[in-house]
Amino acid sequence: MSTTPIDIDHAAALRLWHEYVRARPEAAASDPSFTVEHFGDTPELADELLDAVVSGAKRATSALVR
Repeated sequence: MSTTPIDIDHAAALRLWHEYVRARPEAAASDPSFTVEHFGDTPELADELLDAVVSGAKRATSALVR
């Protein structure tokens, strides 16, 4: 298992957010902020989980709250 840290591409996230705001201004107006997050703790796992989301195999997420 790789331990390579995940680098978040904030510029790409900002471009995606701006595209969303242009496409859905009424939805974005209710909360103009956004959060950049990822699945997994390595780039490889993030890609694997993203593939599962895009294919429809993964449709929910949960987290342990302490």
